[in-house]
Order: sequence, then C-alpha cells, then structure tokens
Amino acid sequence: MKCVRWMGSDQDNTYSCYKNNLLCGTWCTNDGKNCQYGECIQEETDFCVDNMIWSQVKDFGYGCLNELSGVFCIPDGYGSACYNNQKLLCGKNCYTPNGTVNSCAHYGCYDYCPDGLTYTRQNSIYGCSNGNGLFCYHYDKTIICQLNNTQCGRGCTDYFGNGDKCKPCRGENACPENTTPLSTTGCYNPSSHITCEFQYSWCYDENHYRCGAECQMDGNECKTGACTKEEANCPAGTRYTYIQPPKQYGCVSNTNPIIACYKSGDSFTCYKDWTLCGSNCTDYTGAGCSDCQIKDDEIIICPEGTSYQPTTGLCTSPDTTMGCVQNNASWDCITCAIGSTYGDLGNGKYGCINDNGTKCYPENDTFTCIKNGVICGTGCLETGTGGSCNNGCV
Repeated sequence: MKCVRWMGSDQDNTYSCYKNNLLCGTWCTNDGKNCQYGECIQEETDFCVDNMIWSQVKDFGYGCLNELSGVFCIPDGYGSACYNNQKLLCGKNCYTPNGTVNSCAHYGCYDYCPDGLTYTRQNSIYGCSNGNGLFCYHYDKTIICQLNNTQCGRGCTDYFGNGDKCKPCRGENACPENTTPLSTTGCYNPSSHITCEFQYSWCYDENHYRCGAECQMDGNECKTGACTKEEANCPAGTRYTYIQPPKQYGCVSNTNPIIACYKSGDSFTCYKDWTLCGSNCTDYTGAGCSDCQIKDDEIIICPEGTSYQPTTGLCTSPDTTMGCVQNNASWDCITCAIGSTYGDLGNGKYGCINDNGTKCYPENDTFTCIKNGVICGTGCLETGTGGSCNNGCV
C-alpha cells in the first residue's frame, strides 16, 4: 500500500492511499488507517452501508458495490463518486456511498423522477426528461433544468421546471418589471446597464466584465460579487471597482499595502497587495482575517500632487481637477479641465465630471463619455468634446 499526502497540506489525515495502484481511501493517515472515505485496512469494514459490500472492480478502484443493481461507489476527496453497471458516472460527491439522490450532492444512480418523467442520461448527467426538450436534475440541494440543452432555470421547485426561478423553462417571461427580456437567455437592466443570464445566474457590466454570480435577474442581491456601487456599499476609505485578480467586483482601499475584498456568500475574500490573505473575512476591510490587517507603520502614500481623501477613498489634487486610483501595483492618474472635477463615475470607472453633463473616463489613448447614463461618444477628449462626442454628447 502507498499513501500520498495532498499537496500543500501538513495535517496528519490528509493522505490518499492506494492498493495495487488503485485508490482505496482518502483523508487517511499515512499508514492507510482511519480514512474518512474508503477502506484500505482489511479490519476497517464500516465504510459501506445498506446493501453495499466492499469490493474491487478491475482497473477501476476499490469501493462499495451493490451486487443487485451493479452500482459502485469509490471514495474521492468529496465523499464518493458512484457509477452504474455500465460504469458511467451517475452520482457525485456522495457523502453516503450508496448512489441515491438523497446521499449525493449531484445527480443520483437510481430513478428519482416523479410520474410523467423519464429517468435518463443527457450530457453525461442523469436526470428527468419530459420527452419534449425539458431535462431537470438534482444538483447541490437544488434542481437545475435545461430546455433543448440550454439551462433555463436553477432553483426550480420540482423536476417539471416549476417555480418563479424557472419561468423560461415553461416559456414564460422571468425578467423583473424594471428589466428588458433578452430573447430566452436573460434580462437587461437599463438603469444600471447590467445584463444577467439565466444560466448560472451570472451578471455582467456594460464592459462585459462579470460583476456577480447567483444574482437576481436585475443584477441585485448577488451571492458573489456586487454589480452596483450601491449594493457593495463600500466603507469609508475604500472604493468600488473591478478587482483583477480575482476578476470580481468589490472594494479596494487606498492604503499601502492595498486591501481588496469581494463578497463571497456570507463572508468576504480578501487580498493584500494582490496576494490572497483571507477567505472568511467579515467585511470589505479584511476584518476577521489576521493576515489582512495593516500594520501601524503602513500608511497611505498618494502620488505627488495629490492627497488621500477619506470621504471618497481617492487621491486628488487640492482643486480636485487631478485624481489617481491604484491599479494593481501602479497608479492611474487623470487631469481634467479647469472647472471640471475628478471623481467616481460609477461601476468602477473614474474620470472627469464636466459642466456640460458628460462624465468621461480614459479608454486606450482617448476618453469614452457618458451622458444621462448612456455612452454618448468614444474617441473623445476629457471635456466631452471631440471624436463622436461632438454628435452624440451635445
């Protein structure tokens, strides 16, 4: 028997063990004992349950076999992976190694479909088909449905595609009143310029950057990320912007070192000088994560000619015509025309707020300008003139 420790782990029970070059257990001690998933020692025989017996399938692995149905579950890092008598994966992340839908986080190896639906395999997934293009399956304590091989709902109330979150599966409009339907793919919010897709419930900003995951279809209440400055509600001393890495919208400090955090479920994931420092922090400042705290001698250092403004979290000149924001390890600085003001334009954009009603931000070597919430010109000057602004922004 050979046991190999998982890369990057120094705990005693983090070994994967093999017999005859076949995986027999994970989360084991280095002698193959006390495996959380699987059995590598003959005396340890309590892993299999119900009508399953510990067995070896040639060239496949050790696991729990149901001799009647042929379902076979082998241990992996997330419980067990279960296969049917055709050796096709039918259940994933099964914390009880029997392949039933109640024990597997994903799918199920036995018919779990209600009357009127057929248990079948589609796109390597076992689920329920109505025979007319609708296919629904069990996934991570919820139900996902596809219509003609395209996801139409997540969080359906049953395998018939019912529920408010699965209206597209039934040919109904699922977009909120303040949004515009985009064919059958998603919704567009004209007030925030956010586009959300039914598949995965991901939302994107006007620049096609993903701003949130598992959101409402108007771009609000995202479980991961935040699609608007208002939803993020960044605390004083931080600013709302796109963070790369990790390609999420969140709040970034104007401190040295930088603290950048984004919402992830009920907690926050944070970076210090663009290196991960905590994944279970309590707010956008990195609170609750010791490695994300700034030492007393770490102070804010703005570029020459600017100073830190605690109320906005920006570095600006005394007359506010010049401003800078930190972009990874460098500073992006803009000088606006006299009478204009440098500031936050929303959705992670910073630039010049002009008295002609335009708001212009740098893009490549020119400026893109917005008026009344809509892009009115490109290739412009910072004043909202020149380029296509002469026609679109007047």
